Amino acid sequence: MIGVASVTLANCSPYRLHTIWTTSSSTAVCDKDKTVLVLCLLDDADTFTRLSVESMTVKQLAASGISSVTAWELWGVQAASLSPNEQSLLSLRAKGIDRVIVITCLDKYKADLRSTVATNNYPVSYFYQRMVSYPLLRAAGENAGTAYWEIMLVDLEQLEPVTVSRSRPHYLPFTLDMSHHLPQQIVEQLCGQRNLRSRR
Repeated sequence: MIGVASVTLANCSPYRLHTIWTTSSSTAVCDKDKTVLVLCLLDDADTFTRLSVESMTVKQLAASGISSVTAWELWGVQAASLSPNEQSLLSLRAKGIDRVIVITCLDKYKADLRSTVATNNYPVSYFYQRMVSYPLLRAAGENAGTAYWEIMLVDLEQLEPVTVSRSRPHYLPFTLDMSHHLPQQIVEQLCGQRNLRSRR
């Protein structure tokens, strides 16, 4: 399956998210009786930012009429060590979850080393493998350099990524500081793309 790349040039604010890829095969919208999981993967030591991003995103989703839950609510402190692999994703179906919003702050140098595909040729499998590798690509520690936020919506019914957005890369402290801008942008973008829809 080949995705369709899109680049947003109109707004170059360092706080804006830009959609870099959307699958060409997605037709699903969350079932009205199911729930979206919000999973933020950060440096294990940065509990405050992780909990803040998850909880504020859930509040924004609720304001849009979308049922959601944070990874912290489901797993507590163990959520920090979660790996978004096939086994863990499949286990979410039994919990009534049909989509996952994965939010992570990536080290640009580490992520670039794994980028081997031209932007306009991204296949679904590329982003699935990238998601599984997120724990290895996270920006962490005092020696981390340039970083950016990456947000991926995953369809659990198909076990496939649906869309991916990124912020512009910046020095890690600046990137982390923009975390309070993320939740509203994430929800507005996903609802605007009709990848999430109000159940009211």
